[in-house]
Amino acid sequence: MFQVVKNGIKRYYIGRRLKMCIIPYVLLKKGFSRQNFLLVSAYTENEFVFTDSVTAIRGTEKNILKSIAGCLNSFFSSYHLLLQGSSAGVERELGHNEEDRFTIPIVLNQEIADKVDKIQSLYKEKNNRIMHAETLESQIEDEEKVLNETILDSFRLTTPEKSLIDYAITITIPQINNQEAPLANPSEKQLVKYAKIFADHFGKRWNKEPTFFEIDIYYNEYIAGMNFKVVKQKPHQIINIKQENAGDLLKLIKIGEEKITDVFFKQRDIRGFNKTSFYIVKPNQYKNWHEAMAYSDLSEFVDAMLKAETSTGNK
Repeated sequence: MFQVVKNGIKRYYIGRRLKMCIIPYVLLKKGFSRQNFLLVSAYTENEFVFTDSVTAIRGTEKNILKSIAGCLNSFFSSYHLLLQGSSAGVERELGHNEEDRFTIPIVLNQEIADKVDKIQSLYKEKNNRIMHAETLESQIEDEEKVLNETILDSFRLTTPEKSLIDYAITITIPQINNQEAPLANPSEKQLVKYAKIFADHFGKRWNKEPTFFEIDIYYNEYIAGMNFKVVKQKPHQIINIKQENAGDLLKLIKIGEEKITDVFFKQRDIRGFNKTSFYIVKPNQYKNWHEAMAYSDLSEFVDAMLKAETSTGNK
């Protein structure tokens, strides 16, 4: 233990090297949130005494330390813990320094440092005020969302890569924690997001006269399906939603809804091709209609089409 007298005040430091306890530093808890695998860290210029459940990352460049704090608190670190963490989701919400927390990639960015300053200021204001706490909480959520987007952009991730990280945060981790959210019905907005990925890809090929690309979305409580069509008349809109008519899609693909139980739709996907269209039917659960699944399904359809064209060409 080191004792230092400064301005008449005694301060005590535990450790082998006094210089390791000098501010500024980032404080990082050993534990993380079980709900979303988020680490807990903060940049500080105040001196603290803390136990071995907290690790201090010391440096001289303040903006570098703030960037480190921002990256550690981001969804990118949650994704890393999910893939690489040896203890995440297994027993206790603890992260091992060498294996889990200190292998997380860090990007240095002035915008990240500024966002960390803003967010920590909002937290301080929230903790010191009783009134308007809900407003401050909403501001914090908005700033944290921007921070996450800034970090992902700083790593120069593609849109499909970002969707994969979002899938991990909103679906994979909640499933590990036995949460119901991934099994809930997706909103119409979510179904449109899924369909738009197909529209953007195939629209480049077919949205030219004399053909056009159109998508019909059918859904009810149990199942949802999409029929991707090549039509000769320009549609009023590319994506059309037909609520409570999932059976119509099944008739189009010559499968009678009355002959298949709801249990079947909870266990199986149906996909295939018609003469001028192709289709996909899945259980109507959010996890099945996320954008990351759209990229995966799109890849399968494109691969099947290429194989079919190759086979036809060989004949």
